[in-house]
Amino acid sequence: GGLAVETVENSVLRSWNTTTVEDGAYSLRLTVTDKAGHVETEQLVVTIDNSPPEALIIAPDEGQFVIGNVPITGTANDDNLKQYQIMIGQGREPTVWETVVESFSSREDELLFNWDTTGIKGDYSIKLVVEDFTNEPVEEIRRVTIDNTPPQAEITTPQNDEMVSGDLSIIGTAQDENFLNYLVEYASGRDPSS
Repeated sequence: GGLAVETVENSVLRSWNTTTVEDGAYSLRLTVTDKAGHVETEQLVVTIDNSPPEALIIAPDEGQFVIGNVPITGTANDDNLKQYQIMIGQGREPTVWETVVESFSSREDELLFNWDTTGIKGDYSIKLVVEDFTNEPVEEIRRVTIDNTPPQAEITTPQNDEMVSGDLSIIGTAQDENFLNYLVEYASGRDPSS
């Protein structure tokens, strides 16, 4: 509390450092008494929220190569959630973001968006922005590489069903924009199992 003896009109009645109490609902009451003994009271409820919202992308992993439909899973949570958004931007440091999801419901360790990457390739960034009503928005960014193009695998020499002998040079192509490795194997028979 605190008793004041000077009138105030549309000005600060008292300051309250809300970081000294737990988050939650609190009642505020103003009681004004005049010299004639009249008493007027106003009471209202406020919700203190000094805790920032939680923004966490669980999948895909940072730097992951992805294809097709990419499930974006994570947490967008706050007791006083205003909204969360999933945004997609081209490149590792996008200057333009496209909002693909806007929701007003908290999610915890669940699917936030299923991203169809058909027809696109290269580096992209995924941004999760979570807002409550009192704190600054919290964001998390994941960078991925989209690779919807299969690698090129071609044997040009020898030809299929060609007769060969001696030292054989197997000539061909094994390449991809995001190449990892290649393996050449041989096995007995026309249709060997794995």
